[in-house]
Amino acid sequence: GAAAAPAAQKAVVPSASDWEECADEDGTKYYYNKVTGVSQWERPEEFGAPKKQYSDWEKIVDGEDVYYYNKRTNESQWERPAGFQG
Repeated sequence: GAAAAPAAQKAVVPSASDWEECADEDGTKYYYNKVTGVSQWERPEEFGAPKKQYSDWEKIVDGEDVYYYNKRTNESQWERPAGFQG
């Protein structure tokens, strides 16, 4: 008989659900793909841009200076974050 044609391989398109955000012993974030077994420091494109959560921001008063600090990203800025409550 004739040999069967090889099955067409389906291209694997990673999705955000394939990735898991993890942290190493030092608390440094990295990303692990459960499907491919790949781990990386860079945020996967499939995650999209990180969303800033306004609950992560706090107002800091330092003498006469007032600035805003993001506890999650360690960002600080002089401008009040849009949507900041507090």
